[in-house]
Amino acid sequence: MGRIVFLLCIVASIKLLGAGGSCPEGHPHAYSGGNYCCLHGYEKDEGRPGCNGSPISLGSHCCKKDDHVSCPTAPCYSFGAGWTTVSNGQKGELTKLCTLCSS
Repeated sequence: MGRIVFLLCIVASIKLLGAGGSCPEGHPHAYSGGNYCCLHGYEKDEGRPGCNGSPISLGSHCCKKDDHVSCPTAPCYSFGAGWTTVSNGQKGELTKLCTLCSS
């Protein structure tokens, strides 16, 4: 039963997050609709909506210090978003659990 729930969780996550993938760990913050990934968690401050130094989001239009890369599999979501790592009770073994899915 646990494996079925886990597989359903993966399918639900794919549907929620779209067909894209994750930003790379080195540039973990997705922005601009998931087309780009920023090193920093903040927008560049240009004094306009989506570029005013706020915390970065998918609706942001720029990245602090222009330190970004294109999403390798657009649209991207932020690195690690929707997943948490927990121990499964075995020696040093960890399991990824979907935090976007309801149980």
